[in-house]
Amino acid sequence: MTEKTNETISGTTPGTSDETPTKSKRSKNRNYETKVGQSEELLQVLQVENAEKLASFGITSEAVKEFASMIEKLKVTAVQQDEAKAKLKTLSARLRTELKQMEKRFAIFKRKIKAEVPQEQWKRFGFDDKQ
Repeated sequence: MTEKTNETISGTTPGTSDETPTKSKRSKNRNYETKVGQSEELLQVLQVENAEKLASFGITSEAVKEFASMIEKLKVTAVQQDEAKAKLKTLSARLRTELKQMEKRFAIFKRKIKAEVPQEQWKRFGFDDKQ
């Protein structure tokens, strides 16, 4: 097994003393791009290669068509994933903003209740404060 294959399977860099994981967001993205690029390059060759020669390798024209379809589906899924990530980022920002607004209102209500209501009744409002 080659070092590259070993790295892909194990997720570690062979030959390092501690065999630390090499996967990160950037490397995963690069890994995807590399695999798609290599697959497209292979597909181009397969599409122009003599069908009889490929058949002697056990590669049918139908299998090549399926491979092309897989690549296209993968690209569509990657675009959908990027769109979902962008939407999640927007939603997360909105969530943080709304949470800050709610926390401010909560603090105002709490301050007013603690100023006007006897301490013995604070628990009724959900405050476990001692002061």
